[in-house]
Amino acid sequence: MTNQRRMSRRMLLGGSIGVAGLASSLVNPQTAHASSALPQPPVYNTLYMPDMPDMDMGSNATVGLTPSMVGLPYQVGDVSPKVNGFDPAQMLTTFDHGKVSMLPSRQTVRDYTLTVTDKMIYLGPKVALAASVYNGRLPGPYLRATQGDHIRITLINKSTTSHSINFSGLHPSNPPGKLPDMAFQPVPKGGHTIYEFDATQFGLHMYQSFANPMTFTTLRGLFGMFIVDPPATQPRPQATELAMVMSASPLKVDLKDNTPDNDIYAVNAVAYQFMKHPIPLRMNKPVRVYLGNATEFDRINSFHLHANLFNLYRSGTSLTPDELTDTVTLCHGQTAILEFMFKFPGDYMFHAHQAEFSDKGWTSTFRVTP
Repeated sequence: MTNQRRMSRRMLLGGSIGVAGLASSLVNPQTAHASSALPQPPVYNTLYMPDMPDMDMGSNATVGLTPSMVGLPYQVGDVSPKVNGFDPAQMLTTFDHGKVSMLPSRQTVRDYTLTVTDKMIYLGPKVALAASVYNGRLPGPYLRATQGDHIRITLINKSTTSHSINFSGLHPSNPPGKLPDMAFQPVPKGGHTIYEFDATQFGLHMYQSFANPMTFTTLRGLFGMFIVDPPATQPRPQATELAMVMSASPLKVDLKDNTPDNDIYAVNAVAYQFMKHPIPLRMNKPVRVYLGNATEFDRINSFHLHANLFNLYRSGTSLTPDELTDTVTLCHGQTAILEFMFKFPGDYMFHAHQAEFSDKGWTSTFRVTP
């Protein structure tokens, strides 16, 4: 994607989401509380700053900001998990293993349900995104299976626009008897469909909505990760496992420009969440991070670890590390598994290795204790 590319009126009108569908869930700060009227094209605000009586303005936030960071946006106050309906800290270690059953052939079956709804998600204090999300959270559930399992995912669309899901990894595009690629078949409002395939290759994969205009669909929150573990005969070593998805959002979207500038960055949705609330780790205990990049509009995002190195497994499709490093860069949709251990106690920052991204919310801390 380049700055020269623009979405044409034909593309917007022909896509399954369309201008009307996109506009229906974008909220203008001037009309959010006074009227249901929407602003006129070409500019739509995707985020707004309302009054939030239920917002915890920092009483539970840990003091973890360095002097050089004072005055940067989104650092004053805290986003209560009660407001969003999910806790970014709990999401770190929450994996959806599906409903497990077995075929007559003794193959394990995992059934998952992903329900799309429209929902306001607070990305920072007084900064909310008019989002569409899977199962009420952003990112969507971190699905987990084992190589060889049969996967069945039911998509239920309760949002205002049509959606489908594009699953990365290795699987057939056409179910038996169906020629069109399932990923390109939009599921309308009130509809549902079932995606079904075998998990034939272990690794870390992204999934996301596949509907036009794709950039704005991803921006609004329809993405997650799908972890396929190696077979039980060659499991990964035991470790403290953490799941993180990097993402970003612009404050304004001009429908004539599909490359707006992002204004807020985070892992697991909320800016500075893990700077204000450091992630606790134990010294000399292995750590494994499942990392995905859902950042739209920027060409890359990155993860940099202070005062340590990690074994890097790109896409997680090998049990042999690609390199020992302290920084990894990922394009949109790319993934990596990071394995490391802290030998000394203390607070260790990890953040995007682009200063702009760090300044706008993608800065975090591990708190290591004996």
